[in-house]
Amino acid sequence: MKRTSISWIFTLVAFLLILQIPVHANVYHQVLIPDASEQTLRSLALLGLPLDDARPVAGGGVEMPLSQSDVDLLQGSGISYQIVQDDLVKYYGDICRENLLNIPAQTDDDPVHMKYGSTGGYYNFEEIVADLDSMFFLYPNICTEKEVLDYGWDGNPIYMVKISDNPTIDENEPEALFDATHHPREVGGYTAVLYAMWWLLENYGTDPEATYLVDNRELYFVPVVNPDGLLYNELTNPGGGGMWRKNRRDNGGGVYGVDNNRNYTYQWGYDNLGSSPNPSSIGYRGPYAGSEPETSAMMNFISARDIYTCQTFHTYGGWYLTAYAYATIPPEAYDVHQEYMRAMAKDNNYEFGYACLVFYAANGNALDYHLHDHDIISVSPETGGVGFYQPIEEIIPDAAENLRACLHTGWTAGGLIEMTGLSVDDGFLTPDETEELIIEIQNKGWGTSEPIDYQLTTIDPWVTLDAAVIQVDSLERRTYFDNSGTPFIATVTPGCPIGHKVYFDFIVNQESYTRTQLCSLYVGEPTELFSDGAEVGFNNWTINNYWGMDASDPHTGSFSFSDSPGRNYYANTNASMTLANALDLSNYDSAWLEFWTKWEIEVLYDFLQIEFSTNNGASWDPVDAIFTTPGSGDGVQPENQPGYDGSSPIWLYEKIDLSPYLGESSVKLRFELRSDNVKSLDGWYIDDIKVLGFPSEVAPYPDINITLTPLNPPIQIPASGGNVYFDVFVENADPMPVDFDAWLETAYEGGAPSTVVLRAFTNYQPGWTINRPGMWYPIDAGYPAGNYTFAGKVGENPDLAWDESSFPFEKLGTDHEAGFIPYPVDGAPNPFDTIETERLQTTNYKLITSFPNPFNPSTVLSFRLSDVSQVNLSVYDISGRLVATLIDGFRDVGVHEVTFEASGLASGIYLYRLQTSGSGTIPTTASGKMVLMK
Repeated sequence: MKRTSISWIFTLVAFLLILQIPVHANVYHQVLIPDASEQTLRSLALLGLPLDDARPVAGGGVEMPLSQSDVDLLQGSGISYQIVQDDLVKYYGDICRENLLNIPAQTDDDPVHMKYGSTGGYYNFEEIVADLDSMFFLYPNICTEKEVLDYGWDGNPIYMVKISDNPTIDENEPEALFDATHHPREVGGYTAVLYAMWWLLENYGTDPEATYLVDNRELYFVPVVNPDGLLYNELTNPGGGGMWRKNRRDNGGGVYGVDNNRNYTYQWGYDNLGSSPNPSSIGYRGPYAGSEPETSAMMNFISARDIYTCQTFHTYGGWYLTAYAYATIPPEAYDVHQEYMRAMAKDNNYEFGYACLVFYAANGNALDYHLHDHDIISVSPETGGVGFYQPIEEIIPDAAENLRACLHTGWTAGGLIEMTGLSVDDGFLTPDETEELIIEIQNKGWGTSEPIDYQLTTIDPWVTLDAAVIQVDSLERRTYFDNSGTPFIATVTPGCPIGHKVYFDFIVNQESYTRTQLCSLYVGEPTELFSDGAEVGFNNWTINNYWGMDASDPHTGSFSFSDSPGRNYYANTNASMTLANALDLSNYDSAWLEFWTKWEIEVLYDFLQIEFSTNNGASWDPVDAIFTTPGSGDGVQPENQPGYDGSSPIWLYEKIDLSPYLGESSVKLRFELRSDNVKSLDGWYIDDIKVLGFPSEVAPYPDINITLTPLNPPIQIPASGGNVYFDVFVENADPMPVDFDAWLETAYEGGAPSTVVLRAFTNYQPGWTINRPGMWYPIDAGYPAGNYTFAGKVGENPDLAWDESSFPFEKLGTDHEAGFIPYPVDGAPNPFDTIETERLQTTNYKLITSFPNPFNPSTVLSFRLSDVSQVNLSVYDISGRLVATLIDGFRDVGVHEVTFEASGLASGIYLYRLQTSGSGTIPTTASGKMVLMK
């Protein structure tokens, strides 16, 4: 009876609260503003409309969710608009109801405890709290019990949880913060936070990365900064679809709420563009800086900690944003912000940049406060693609695609050690030389690293690398180190082909975590096909629209190329710089383009592309590079074509493999900027352009040696016939298996030789020998008298000898015969029929192939094993980043095939590498290139 009474009372209270909600308060529309000019956007901001929720649409303009009162303001302003979705609450509610009817099965890729919730597939507040309790219950050794930071106006708690190896102890470890739900309708934010939490907890002790981060970081999580707002949405729309954005401050007169992300103290109220002084506005900044309990709770918590990096989640649109948002001012350490966001976006292709430049003005926001007041590198993910409440099949993937960003934030709170350069001390690898190799590393983190060690390895058959481990004391943030004092020693085998590409593994150990990066060096000095450092004007180029020389910040020398020197580029522009004289790559085995670049253009709309043409400009192929991203399909960006977007404030080194154009005699290069009619920025800078390569050469013969040693010379054969006695020795001194012929031949009086003994060899392994002392060959009585040459040869019988050894003998008698051609004698032994292999190890694979190549979207890699082997088959992009591990385990004897599926990757060059090892064999490798052409 008592339980019934409490339930009835709760129902009555909820009913009375609903009665207080104005009729129009829960009416929202999706509104299109066709004119997205800067002036229009400024006018919208002055009205207090939520530009951070505005999204560009195909064909121009922006869409944003507006309440009925916001639409009334828009109507009074005279700005043209169209309502494209009349009732957003119903629209999202329908999605949520449909979601609950179609809950998908859980996948093995996601955390076991990450479930779908009752609010259209998303968790409600009660379910979030239950998860926090479960985390502590299941993982008390690495997760704290939830802690209350403060309470909202309605008395609802703001919970924080810490994940670390000693969670109840304040250790001297780097700290990172993850928060969400400043705006309660952005439910994808806390979903991403919970996903990352469960992943860390469930994978601790089994996944090396999760284990390292939990053991070496203190990670703090606040999934719901604004619990009052979230519970209000549950009250008005319990099934999902609630659109409330602010907190629940009572502003009087039936008006509620402050935008928590406009209430932080730094630059609070800077102007009325980035926040509103009007309590009725959705962007109301509050009566004074830090006035709200939610905001002050977060600021107090941050001030009490020593946080280095942060993720503060919002939705939606697929963006990573960083400070500053209050004005168009780049953040301190802009290059670091860009580097971090670029790393986060590597797999999910999110757009990124600093907020006010690429997105919207917002003063009094968390990003600006984090950076300015606490030197925190803080990134705001705008997760999801098409709305606040996503279809059910997108909810978990939206969270999963931000896991890498969360892990990166955890890493960079302390030390993140990566290789930044591999070089040869005297310039190049040289055959038959011993070289000193220098590795440069950098702590890319925003905190100090622990002591680390690193090494360099290779299984290239042409290179021997002395084993060495370099130990390094802790590195301060963003600092470099190289081993020039103790270089790695590499010996290049004689006969190694010029232009051969040697792959190395750089292996760094940070505490318990080992990271491997693929890197490479060429053997020999490449040929320079083209070079232009922007110091001689445009002698080498054909210019279309406005390109010029810029002296403001060249990479080297006095000038760089720029599409708009001294000013912003023009709107509606197509400006290109095309190489005047085509490149001839018809006789090159390898070639690449390298240059230095920086840029600043309008995100999502304007575009920079590098293009090549093999038909004198009739058509152009845009190419992928290290820092290009797929085009958005908006503005002038062709969808999924590679190009530069957003900005890079510092010079970046670019390198593009020209393998698709090898064999072409006329290859043109073009750098092209295209802009739409909205925003114009600084533009594109290019410097130190080079095209390098290795010309095609006649391949050196395999290093197969043969030696014939005559016994008891000078040799004289009686007129009645006799035997030539000799020792024979054959050795494969080449590092690779070889197919070849070995033969004996004789020639009479300097005439044409004749093969008298022959054997063909297949897969003759490195180190194998034939050692036959005391061998003999019969000289028939029918051979005429005279002088003969007896030779042993290896190569391709009969025309191409890679190596040979010979000696003379004389046939006695008086029957000389001009033009005689020696003939094989029946019964002659074959000195090549015994191979010595016992003391040798062998390789165990036949080289890998890929077909088709070029391909789209998949290709099949195949190889043959001659022994049961441990096999690793991996694919890398041109920067050396691991893209896919196709095989990692034992495989049996025989032919094996595996499909590489690349539908989610950008066009470009990819490297495959096969590593094998087995009983009685030496570790071996095979590698090659594949071209993905979409």
